[in-house]
Amino acid sequence: MKIVRMAQRASWGLFDQALSSLTNFAVGVIVARSVSSNDFGAFGLAFAVYLVALGASRAIASEPLLVRFSASAPDEWRRGTASSTGTATAFGIIGGVLILIVGLFADGTLGQGLIALGITLPGLLLQDSWRLAFFTQSRGVLAFVNDLVWAILLIPMFALALTRESNRVAWFMLAWGGSACGAALFGLLQSRVRPRIEDAMRWWRDHRDLAPRFLSEFIVRAGGTQLVFFGLGATAGLSAVGSMRAAQIILGPFQVIFQGIWLIAIPEQVRLLRRAPHRLRAASMAFSGFLAASAALYGIAVLFLPDRIGRALVGGNWAGAAEIIFPLALSFAGLGGVMGAASGLRALAAAKRSLQARTIVTVMIMVGGIGGALLAQALGAAIGLAVAYWIGAVVWWWHFNAALAQHLRDSKDLAEAPSTAIAGSVAHQDGR
Repeated sequence: MKIVRMAQRASWGLFDQALSSLTNFAVGVIVARSVSSNDFGAFGLAFAVYLVALGASRAIASEPLLVRFSASAPDEWRRGTASSTGTATAFGIIGGVLILIVGLFADGTLGQGLIALGITLPGLLLQDSWRLAFFTQSRGVLAFVNDLVWAILLIPMFALALTRESNRVAWFMLAWGGSACGAALFGLLQSRVRPRIEDAMRWWRDHRDLAPRFLSEFIVRAGGTQLVFFGLGATAGLSAVGSMRAAQIILGPFQVIFQGIWLIAIPEQVRLLRRAPHRLRAASMAFSGFLAASAALYGIAVLFLPDRIGRALVGGNWAGAAEIIFPLALSFAGLGGVMGAASGLRALAAAKRSLQARTIVTVMIMVGGIGGALLAQALGAAIGLAVAYWIGAVVWWWHFNAALAQHLRDSKDLAEAPSTAIAGSVAHQDGR
């Protein structure tokens, strides 16, 4: 029965991530078909700024909640969620003001898009923080409903934006961010929790052993990924970058699976750690094994994808993507091999070890990706990434095993401490 319940919780994670990804895909298609290429580039840059703010907000506000409150009592969860969502909102207000100022000084369409993003950023980040808060209490269905509300609100908002002849990027950003604000308000009704913005500094202090390291880890991961693509473009040309992006699009459905399972992995492992810590290693290995095997099988299946379907999906980029799709799928399999250890380190609150592993492996990924591109362009980059991820998995698992062993030793010492103290007290009394 426990496996069935866990599968149900995992399914809601997948459904929610699939809905979120599908909504973002639809938004991108509508905007791309409605504006010029330059304006779409401005929209893409504004969206990239949002992704940076989202990653930072998760590191500061949401991930400490996942680690510290996934196995908490309802009243404790409400207090933690109020502080976490309040921190996300406060971060959104500060970040929104900064983005708004940059937008006022930026020229043309990009500036207008940034202004719209700055106005709606607090609601965007609050909406995402509700999603992760619901997963900490195994209520993924509420996260799915919240994202569904966002998607429904997008329809009339985008219909209104499409009626505008000028400043369309700004209107699209306002429609997208404004509908997220509506979903964020709906989250108040779902949770019956009021975000406590005034708790933001206390939240940072209370979780200063986690949040700064999680934030640093996000910066390392995001920066390393971008450097690989810049390095690929510099060494192998823009066509190689296009082939890599096209291959990632083909592998997109599996990325949804990765992201969806990640939403439930940490809460599940936190609960397992509280209930049966000696089972955490086996569960983490099973988690990684499933993802790695699934990614490899997906890569094999894509090898037999008819050319006409590949061209329909990515157009003229299909020829380059088809050449690298399998080694890139192997790199996804290596990432799957990492995820059990990475989420296990989150459950153990081993933020220092997680940051160390992330930094080492990111350097390996940059060396593998850029070095491979120097040797054999896009194909070499894909092979280099696969090798780096699989070697990196060893690094992640070494850190995970060390952290788990330390946790088990500390738990044993804590359990033996009272009996040792009682025995010492008895011996002292006998000596008298």
